[in-house]
Amino acid sequence: MTMLDSEAPQIDARKIMASMDAPLVVGETWFLVAMDWFQKFKAYSGLSSATVLGDSHPGPISNRSLMAANGRLKPCLVDQDDYVLVPERTWHALVAAFGVDKTYGELPRQVIETGDSRTTRVEVYKLHLKLCHNTTENGQEAECSVVETVSGLRRELQNRFGVSATEDARVWLHTADPREFKALTNWSSPLESAEVNDGDTIILEVKKNGSWPLQRLLEHTKDSRNRHRSQPGICGLQNLGNTCFMNSVLQCMSNTPPVTAYFLSEKHLEELNRNNPLGTQGALAVSYGDLLKVIWSGDNSSVSPRNFKMQVSRFAPQFSGCLQHDAHELLIFLLDGLHEDLNRIRSKPYIELREADGRSDDVVAREAWDNYLKRNDSIMVQIFHGLLKSTVVCPECGKVSVTFDPNPPYALPLPFQRERTITVLLVPKEGAASPVEYRLSVSRDALLKDVIDVLASGKVHVEAARFALVSVGSFSRILKPTDRLSDLPDREKLHIYEVDKDLFSVAVKCRRKSTKTMTSFGVPFFVCVPKRTTTAEVVEALVRKMERIYKPSDQMDTGESDFSLSLSTGHGKNVQELTDNEPVEFLEGEDYELWLNWKEEALVRRVLNEAAFTEYTQRQSILYSPKKPIGLKDCFRLFTTTETLRGDNAWYCPKCKVHQEATKKIDIWSLPDILIVQLKRFSYTRHSRDKIEAFVDYPTRSLDLSEFVIAPRHPDPVYDLIGVSNHYGGLGGGHYTSYCRNKDDGHWYHFDDSSVSRVSESDVVSKSGYVLFYQRRGSRVAVRYPSVSMGDDAGEW
Repeated sequence: MTMLDSEAPQIDARKIMASMDAPLVVGETWFLVAMDWFQKFKAYSGLSSATVLGDSHPGPISNRSLMAANGRLKPCLVDQDDYVLVPERTWHALVAAFGVDKTYGELPRQVIETGDSRTTRVEVYKLHLKLCHNTTENGQEAECSVVETVSGLRRELQNRFGVSATEDARVWLHTADPREFKALTNWSSPLESAEVNDGDTIILEVKKNGSWPLQRLLEHTKDSRNRHRSQPGICGLQNLGNTCFMNSVLQCMSNTPPVTAYFLSEKHLEELNRNNPLGTQGALAVSYGDLLKVIWSGDNSSVSPRNFKMQVSRFAPQFSGCLQHDAHELLIFLLDGLHEDLNRIRSKPYIELREADGRSDDVVAREAWDNYLKRNDSIMVQIFHGLLKSTVVCPECGKVSVTFDPNPPYALPLPFQRERTITVLLVPKEGAASPVEYRLSVSRDALLKDVIDVLASGKVHVEAARFALVSVGSFSRILKPTDRLSDLPDREKLHIYEVDKDLFSVAVKCRRKSTKTMTSFGVPFFVCVPKRTTTAEVVEALVRKMERIYKPSDQMDTGESDFSLSLSTGHGKNVQELTDNEPVEFLEGEDYELWLNWKEEALVRRVLNEAAFTEYTQRQSILYSPKKPIGLKDCFRLFTTTETLRGDNAWYCPKCKVHQEATKKIDIWSLPDILIVQLKRFSYTRHSRDKIEAFVDYPTRSLDLSEFVIAPRHPDPVYDLIGVSNHYGGLGGGHYTSYCRNKDDGHWYHFDDSSVSRVSESDVVSKSGYVLFYQRRGSRVAVRYPSVSMGDDAGEW
């Protein structure tokens, strides 16, 4: 179904955009729209400045880019990156205006309410289940909502297999683990609460001749579990549907000795704070403790973390369903949730914060830590929390603000050139020379003027330049040399115009008459002229600039020019016709644009090749030279480097009573027994999201952070690695695994969901390392190295 522009109903694009912010109402239907089609719609409607998509009719709505070969949604799709959600009324308006692809069209989804917090969300991914009758084989595929009840699922089973509601039957949940069967008996429970996950098998077992068909299989799997033994802690975790991020974090936490010792001793049951409104009423701590018992029992080679996943989804609905998530975000939730569940403070007092006011750091730090413990006292604080010192200085009045804040994981920036490949069109200042296109590998944090240095590294020298983004025939944006490359759209071509540094450069665009209006064409450029000049001199400069494409007529000197000139200022608000040989003066700071209004006859007779307006030569890429390797200490140095707070991050100075671009310095006052470090591999700007794939060399032993700790009398901050959460692949998906050192035998193991394998210590340092777990030497619970290991020396931690 398609429509011509003239046939399509009028549509208010801005209302379409506004409707997407409508509140979610349980039971209503929203529709997925593929982002590639939606971007075309925005460009067509004038809501996007992207030129790569053009402004042609977007065609019928197509969600082809969202669909996998099996007819289902592709896994791990990300809202606002891969698709947008629109309410039903908006969907029908779009369909009426543009039509819809019959094969890859409608993708309706319901608004549901999940978790104990009753969070509303659009259920983009439903559960895909295998339904079976009296066996685990030959099942039928079914799609169910997580809010469907067990009773509703049972009715579906009875209808599919022709089983009467009066027949004696029971329903089993069978997971990827062939030994795991769970009876579903709470008929009113939603599937989410019943721990049913994507890819599970549901079996309707109907009693025959007084016996249950699955009885022998169930007894066999029970005996198999009883016979199987494994080493404590060397236990995989089953993937419940894109839960590798959770499994990676759980394995690292499980192999954190002081935490595991605490939970295995069941001390957590004595300290549960079930009345803390900031916690989960103890549910998270209890389920985590239960999972650790199973992992360290030695009875299983792999287990299902279903109950833990269910508790996480109850209290943090953002982690419900089957979408991939950031392991670090889950870790933060787990650390906070366990802390609040185990907080020994039953009633948190109000504490008024005091300024440092010249007091010594020792005094202010002790006061901050004591105040924190009056509201937060748990095993998690004891093990994971250190103290950071923040110093902010106002550049105007010199006001100094010093604060000390407890800090669990350290999010460390990566000190390296984040590369971005850009396309550059270099327009030489000589009119006879053709523009040249280059592909450059440039730091994402570079300024536009730094691009000139990259060109110079390839022996392309530009003394002075103007920068711009160009749409058809016009400048869409004239840029400053100090603008950042990261603020430009990823796929936009950057135009660099070589100019004469001793002259004034004026933007120029060519126009021709089209029906009753003048339209722009070709590629705009800059012409260099003196600040005080004449119309004749401007024309001469223009003729020289267009030497390779334009041969002026013999009548130029008599005033019969092939084009007329208009000078625009104030973004087109003021237009002056330049005639004869009148004087022209260009003022610094003013936005000028010269319009070359071509006569059609001149374009035909005088322009040697009209296509040359847009022709250019392509050259090969120029790359930065290789950078030196990054060490973990380099990341700590960048973390503790003074920065300037600009823009939205500007600091409100209590003395000046305004926001100021203050300087901020972070110092490490004290470090915890267990140090968690996140390497900030994911970068976000207004126009792009990227993963930084740089290799960071993090030591497995003897990480000495003495140079960064400023507190006097601090225990030696020397750390050994005990766990690594790895991320492979790109944003919005990929795969997580972990490397962990077993506290009993001291060997390193690779945990990849259900699979566990022993590895060498040298294997655990890779460019996939994302979250690092370190233990301080001399901490309360020691871990030893193995007496004989894969290439390791014997020794004690």
